[in-house]
Amino acid sequence: MESIKLVIVFILLFNILLTKSFESKNNLVSNNIKSVDNLQQPAILNDEEDTNSIEKRQSRPKKSKAKKRRNKRRRIQQVKNALTQLQSQIASIATRLDTLTTTVRPNGRR
Repeated sequence: MESIKLVIVFILLFNILLTKSFESKNNLVSNNIKSVDNLQQPAILNDEEDTNSIEKRQSRPKKSKAKKRRNKRRRIQQVKNALTQLQSQIASIATRLDTLTTTVRPNGRR
Protein backbone atom coordinates (compact mmCIF):
# COMPACT_ATOMS: atom_id res chain seq x y z
CA MET A 1 0.00 0.00 0.00
CA GLU A 2 2.80 2.38 0.88
CA SER A 3 4.59 1.67 -2.36
CA ILE A 4 1.43 2.53 -4.30
CA LYS A 5 1.17 5.85 -2.44
CA LEU A 6 4.83 6.60 -3.17
CA VAL A 7 4.37 5.82 -6.85
CA ILE A 8 1.29 8.06 -7.03
CA VAL A 9 3.10 10.91 -5.24
CA PHE A 10 6.08 10.48 -7.54
CA ILE A 11 3.84 10.57 -10.62
CA LEU A 12 2.06 13.69 -9.34
CA LEU A 13 5.36 15.50 -8.68
CA PHE A 14 6.66 14.50 -12.09
CA ASN A 15 3.43 15.72 -13.68
CA ILE A 16 3.64 19.08 -11.86
CA LEU A 17 7.22 19.62 -13.04
CA LEU A 18 6.33 18.80 -16.62
CA THR A 19 3.28 21.07 -16.72
CA LYS A 20 5.26 24.04 -15.35
CA SER A 21 7.95 23.61 -17.96
CA PHE A 22 5.30 23.43 -20.70
CA GLU A 23 3.66 26.59 -19.36
CA SER A 24 6.94 28.50 -19.48
CA LYS A 25 7.58 27.27 -23.03
CA ASN A 26 4.08 28.36 -24.05
CA ASN A 27 4.70 31.80 -22.56
CA LEU A 28 7.93 32.14 -24.51
CA VAL A 29 6.23 31.12 -27.73
CA SER A 30 3.35 33.55 -27.19
CA ASN A 31 5.81 36.37 -26.40
CA ASN A 32 7.72 35.64 -29.58
CA ILE A 33 4.52 35.69 -31.61
CA LYS A 34 3.54 39.05 -30.10
CA SER A 35 6.95 40.54 -30.86
CA VAL A 36 6.74 39.35 -34.47
CA ASP A 37 3.31 40.96 -34.76
CA ASN A 38 4.74 44.24 -33.43
CA LEU A 39 7.54 44.15 -35.99
CA GLN A 40 5.11 43.71 -38.86
CA GLN A 41 3.13 46.83 -37.99
CA PRO A 42 4.14 49.92 -39.96
CA ALA A 43 5.96 52.63 -38.06
CA ILE A 44 4.44 56.08 -37.97
CA LEU A 45 7.13 58.62 -38.77
CA ASN A 46 7.30 62.36 -38.30
CA ASP A 47 8.26 63.80 -41.69
CA GLU A 48 10.04 66.92 -40.39
CA GLU A 49 12.25 65.01 -37.97
CA ASP A 50 12.94 62.31 -40.53
CA THR A 51 14.01 64.72 -43.24
CA ASN A 52 16.19 66.57 -40.74
CA SER A 53 17.92 63.39 -39.63
CA ILE A 54 18.36 62.26 -43.24
CA GLU A 55 19.95 65.61 -44.14
CA LYS A 56 22.30 65.34 -41.16
CA ARG A 57 23.39 61.89 -42.23
CA GLN A 58 23.94 63.03 -45.80
CA SER A 59 25.96 66.10 -44.87
CA ARG A 60 28.47 64.15 -42.77
CA PRO A 61 30.02 62.23 -45.66
CA LYS A 62 30.22 65.40 -47.76
CA LYS A 63 32.06 67.21 -44.97
CA SER A 64 34.39 64.31 -44.35
CA LYS A 65 35.13 63.98 -48.08
CA ALA A 66 35.92 67.68 -48.30
CA LYS A 67 38.13 67.45 -45.22
CA LYS A 68 39.99 64.45 -46.66
CA ARG A 69 40.44 66.30 -49.94
CA ARG A 70 41.86 69.37 -48.13
CA ASN A 71 44.22 67.22 -46.09
CA LYS A 72 45.41 65.43 -49.22
CA ARG A 73 46.03 68.73 -51.03
CA ARG A 74 47.89 70.10 -48.00
CA ARG A 75 50.14 67.02 -47.83
CA ILE A 76 50.84 67.20 -51.57
CA GLN A 77 51.77 70.87 -51.22
CA GLN A 78 54.10 70.05 -48.31
CA VAL A 79 55.82 67.38 -50.41
CA LYS A 80 56.18 69.85 -53.31
CA ASN A 81 57.71 72.44 -50.98
CA ALA A 82 60.14 69.88 -49.59
CA LEU A 83 61.14 68.87 -53.15
CA THR A 84 61.83 72.47 -54.18
CA GLN A 85 63.94 72.97 -51.05
CA LEU A 86 65.93 69.83 -51.82
CA GLN A 87 66.42 70.92 -55.43
CA SER A 88 67.73 74.31 -54.37
CA GLN A 89 70.08 72.70 -51.83
CA ILE A 90 71.36 70.26 -54.47
CA ALA A 91 71.91 73.16 -56.87
CA SER A 92 73.88 75.13 -54.27
CA ILE A 93 75.99 72.07 -53.46
CA ALA A 94 76.65 71.55 -57.18
CA THR A 95 77.86 75.15 -57.57
CA ARG A 96 80.16 74.77 -54.55
CA LEU A 97 81.61 71.60 -56.04
CA ASP A 98 82.14 73.36 -59.37
CA THR A 99 83.99 76.21 -57.69
CA LEU A 100 86.16 73.77 -55.74
CA THR A 101 87.05 71.70 -58.81
CA THR A 102 87.70 74.68 -61.10
CA THR A 103 90.13 76.52 -58.86
CA VAL A 104 93.44 77.28 -60.53
CA ARG A 105 96.67 76.54 -58.73
CA PRO A 106 99.34 79.20 -58.64
CA ASN A 107 101.56 77.44 -61.21
CA GLY A 108 98.74 77.47 -63.80
CA ARG A 109 97.53 73.93 -63.46
CA ARG A 110 94.15 72.85 -62.45
